[in-house]
Amino acid sequence: MTCNRLHHHIIIVMRFYHLVFIFLLLNTPTSSAKQYDQDTLNQRYLTSKNRAIAFLDKITPPSFEIQNEKVALHIQNQDDVSKSAYLVQLCKRNASDVQSEAIDSLLQVAHSLLTREKCQMGLGEVYFYLGVRAVNKKQTPIIHSSFTEAARHFSLANHPLGEIYTYTKLANYYSKNKNFELAEQYNQILLELIKTIDNTNVKEMVYLNVANCYNEQSDIDQAIIYYRQLEESIQESNNTRRLKPLYNNLGAAYIQKKEWRKAGYYLNKSLAIKKNEKDSIGLFSTYQNLFRISLSTDERNEATKYYDLLSELSQKINVPEELLLEFKFNSTEYKILTDTKLTAAKSFRNYVSHKDSIQNAVFSDKIIELEQDFKVQQLDKEVKLLQQKEALSTSRVHNLMLGIGFAIALVIILLVNGFYMKRQWAKLIRSEEQLQIKQKEICRINKQLEGSNKSKDQILSVIGHDLRGPVGGLKELIELYMELPEFEPNDIENLLKTARESSTSTYHLLENLLTWANSQRGQISFNPVKTPIKPLVKNCIQLLDSSINTKAINFKITIPDHLVINVDINMIKVIIRNLVSNSIKYSPEKSLIHISATEHSRFYDLSVSDEGIGISEQEANRILNKNETYNLDNDQKVKGTGLGLVLCQEFIAYHNGIICIKPNTKVGTTVHIRIPKNLKKLTLADSKSYRSSSVM
Repeated sequence: MTCNRLHHHIIIVMRFYHLVFIFLLLNTPTSSAKQYDQDTLNQRYLTSKNRAIAFLDKITPPSFEIQNEKVALHIQNQDDVSKSAYLVQLCKRNASDVQSEAIDSLLQVAHSLLTREKCQMGLGEVYFYLGVRAVNKKQTPIIHSSFTEAARHFSLANHPLGEIYTYTKLANYYSKNKNFELAEQYNQILLELIKTIDNTNVKEMVYLNVANCYNEQSDIDQAIIYYRQLEESIQESNNTRRLKPLYNNLGAAYIQKKEWRKAGYYLNKSLAIKKNEKDSIGLFSTYQNLFRISLSTDERNEATKYYDLLSELSQKINVPEELLLEFKFNSTEYKILTDTKLTAAKSFRNYVSHKDSIQNAVFSDKIIELEQDFKVQQLDKEVKLLQQKEALSTSRVHNLMLGIGFAIALVIILLVNGFYMKRQWAKLIRSEEQLQIKQKEICRINKQLEGSNKSKDQILSVIGHDLRGPVGGLKELIELYMELPEFEPNDIENLLKTARESSTSTYHLLENLLTWANSQRGQISFNPVKTPIKPLVKNCIQLLDSSINTKAINFKITIPDHLVINVDINMIKVIIRNLVSNSIKYSPEKSLIHISATEHSRFYDLSVSDEGIGISEQEANRILNKNETYNLDNDQKVKGTGLGLVLCQEFIAYHNGIICIKPNTKVGTTVHIRIPKNLKKLTLADSKSYRSSSVM
């Protein structure tokens, strides 16, 4: 009950606003006081029409009330011709809504404005859509007067296309209502009009409509003449979209003439098009005609084929009642031809029952129409009385409307002001939200910078300490040599050996530092290529063996000769060099370093094992998980920054690989590197063999 009341109030409010809208349209001063010639007026109307179409296309949702409201606001300050064009297009889009009185009112407003401007093109369109609405409402007198007036105005506007569309509507309407005399009259006018234009598509439309009208009045020979003209025109224009109705109608015409071969020829051509378009109802209609031909020519095999096709299709689609009734009639004749009398009689009774039900439905519809006509007459009387009362109170309503118009204008101003205030408030809220987001982003970046600066400060402090030692030792050795030149040859050799070891260590440390700095600045490119890994490892070990291996350490390489890995060559060299140099640094004299590589289903495993002092689990965690440097102390006073392992971890990350350290202070250390074959990131499942004994 509440919903019905709300709906009723909404309708009252909409009608109120609609009346105000009409009042404002008729009383708003426009800039069209200047008279224009007819061609200029028609061109202005067509330009405004195109703008109206584009404007209405953008309106969503497309309800009439919303369209009406937006159009009213849009055209307030436009001239009468432009206003009318928008109103006509609005009514065109909603012409099928026969219950809407507002559409008829808007067309009357447009008529008043265009009459004042004497714009014949616009008046033609107004009367045309009044006629369309009259067709929908089945108001025959209004249909005739509206369309004839539309044709007259289109003629004054020198717009033959408008005349053609208007007379086509009239001819089709009278043909469907069996008034063939008037239909013939307007068809002849159409045939004369198309001689004055150069538009093949419109000519073909006229030929098809004229032929269909003759078909409706069973003048088959005349219908075939215009179907033939249409066929010749299509052969020149290649307008294939008209072929389906042409072939179907030609086939039906030849069936009435009992020229079965020609009928079958055109029906099969229409059938091919309908199959291609998957037109189920069209296929049913064409099969029906072919079924009729096979029954008339006593071709039982063909009749059986079409009977089976139609029976199957009728179970799959919703067939219109008229087509279904025709199929039942044809089925009765088919049963008489092929089956026993019993089944034929049963089929005939089914047909009669179905036909009676359809007739009853038609009869009931006619009763409803009579009742509706009676109600319409009563409503017309009531409307006349209301119009008389309205005429008596016109002056009072006029004053009231002025007051209402002023009040509405005030309300609109307040609403617009509130709208802009709300929009500014929304902008302010959005700005505050964006500011908070930016502040959070700045805090996050600051934390990242603090972490990066802390790591860099730690690394640089350790590097400064480690560089000062070797460089200072090398300086003291040189000064000692210069002060005591009488050293024995063995002493000089030991001195040079120590200097070489110190300078080589310093060189590798500087090289790691520069590489790490370039990596942090993003100046290192990643270029993976398929590389045989064994020669590359041998080359790195030979360089290290000749430069820093002063402990007589042995190397063992267990890598298949055929093993090829997709890696960046420069990065993998840095990784191997750092891992092996770390092993040399922390291994005792005459120990063994083992380098191996194996291939698995998803990745390659490269490992470096030594017999040195090892690394503790805490130190490995600190380097790999937190990206920090570390120092190692043992009995030999060997120290390291951990920068090499940091570089290894960064370069392995480029390959989407995994680095793993297995610490054991008694036996030594093994470092594993896993590089995926397709360079896609490895999962935890790929590293499950390290879970219990490794630091990842």
